[in-house]
Amino acid sequence: MQKYFIMLLATVAVLCCVSAQAVVVLDDGVVHIINAGNNYPADAVDVKNAFGGFPTSVAIYSGGIIGGNLRLLENSSGDIFGGSITGTFSVNDDATASIYGGSMAAISINGVATLNVYGGSVGTALTTIWQSVTNIYGNSFTLDGNPAAYGSYMSMDGNLAGTLSDGSALNVTVVSTMNFPGPVVNLIEMPVPEPGLASLLGVGALTLYRRKRG
Repeated sequence: MQKYFIMLLATVAVLCCVSAQAVVVLDDGVVHIINAGNNYPADAVDVKNAFGGFPTSVAIYSGGIIGGNLRLLENSSGDIFGGSITGTFSVNDDATASIYGGSMAAISINGVATLNVYGGSVGTALTTIWQSVTNIYGNSFTLDGNPAAYGSYMSMDGNLAGTLSDGSALNVTVVSTMNFPGPVVNLIEMPVPEPGLASLLGVGALTLYRRKRG
């Protein structure tokens, strides 16, 4: 119990450390591409609905940097293909997000938000709150050192390890609130593809995303 409390304090510390930073608010209802030519190395970023409720989206690619927390709010969405988030990637309210690559210090998911984790370096802390849903795709999962079956876990707490679907190692301390019915973590089996196939899948994901934008 003590280690979970320490991890929760660590997540709060990350949030507090960047609180004095400038916060860039994206709330215009369009898709924002964050890459080497367009990034926020000294700022935190909030993504919100535009006037009238139109959702705003972000997509982070290789070279993209956010120097603080990235918060998805309201009905916003985000796709992380690469790059780095210095602070916590926070998915809130009714937002949706998918992580395919990149790196971040920690993850927090709140409200009725949905997060899909396929790959990348996702930090060491995953905080799940309220009625959020986190889908983790990979294999060889363990919880506190014991084999974890594929399926749904209500209010998961403990050290979750395994291999994500892109081959990246997963090793996070999961801390959940106990709100009824509580947040859900789904462990979904997805074999790690061969190296050549992994590259092909990455190109396919980018192509699909760009088609969605068009």
